[in-house]
Amino acid sequence: SADLLQGSLREFSAALEELQNVLRTSESGLQKFLGLSIYCTETSVAKVRQLQRSLKGTKLEKCVHFQRPDLQGAIIQMMREQLADGLNGGPSLYYGSHSMVTFCGSPSVGNSCREYVEEANLMSDTLAFFKHKLVFREEFYGHVGGEAKKERDPQEAELAPREDRILSI
Repeated sequence: SADLLQGSLREFSAALEELQNVLRTSESGLQKFLGLSIYCTETSVAKVRQLQRSLKGTKLEKCVHFQRPDLQGAIIQMMREQLADGLNGGPSLYYGSHSMVTFCGSPSVGNSCREYVEEANLMSDTLAFFKHKLVFREEFYGHVGGEAKKERDPQEAELAPREDRILSI
């Protein structure tokens, strides 16, 4: 949401500034190092405009996109960049490269992301770049809404995948 990003903008900008100083790199070098993309799907036009004004001139300005992400495209592109570095004799040629794809949200979208990561890893395996991998991490904190203090049917819990049983504790 725009409110969440607006509330953490100062801390986020300070962290990026510090990282850029530690790396002793330019803004474009920082962006290449991080590959940071934040997608804000806020529906309130007023909140989006306020956030855009707040982002103007900050290191996050080019990192925040006001649309839904193409998750498959972003994940596959991440692997393409790793492979291009290796194929062109870059540092990852000998040591490999690992990137983490993290997702927090709907389990069905998370499953799609996991499939895209597997597809990307298959690309690297096909080219015999076995040390180039994407690692997937997913978090899900439950659905918002529903009935308060509703007891879960024990039979339903046994039918649920293991992850759902852990998350329902």
